[in-house]
Amino acid sequence: MMCDLVVFMIGEREFCISGQVVHEIRDWAPAPPLPHSPRHLHNVITVGGMTVPLMDMSDSLGLGQTDPVKRHAVIVVVNGSRRAALLVDSVSGRVSVRADRIQQVAGASDNGKSRAISGIANIEDRMVCVVKPDAMFGAYGSEAA
Repeated sequence: MMCDLVVFMIGEREFCISGQVVHEIRDWAPAPPLPHSPRHLHNVITVGGMTVPLMDMSDSLGLGQTDPVKRHAVIVVVNGSRRAALLVDSVSGRVSVRADRIQQVAGASDNGKSRAISGIANIEDRMVCVVKPDAMFGAYGSEAA
């Protein structure tokens, strides 16, 4: 069985997320941060007429806050009726990987930031962290109308 993955960068690190939940990839458009919001909730954007939370993936994964510039990208993800937008440094592309090339991570369900990582994908001899889509929604994913 093959898994469709969207690979993205945060700093020098590669991550990926299931391509099944990726609705759209777009360029970063400047907007001021939301006042009095959690650090990882950077802002909101409009996608298809809906207001969607824009989450700083770097901060969500414990890698520090992003100061977005034009080169950054936004991955819009949909999980059931919930949507979220993920701010990343760049998107490398889409790849298909055999399911047996993705290994579960021991301790991925422990407390802390590791809960967002479900496994490690071996993509062309590179070890890429697989981000759990459910972990990106938390209390901030918007419901589709």
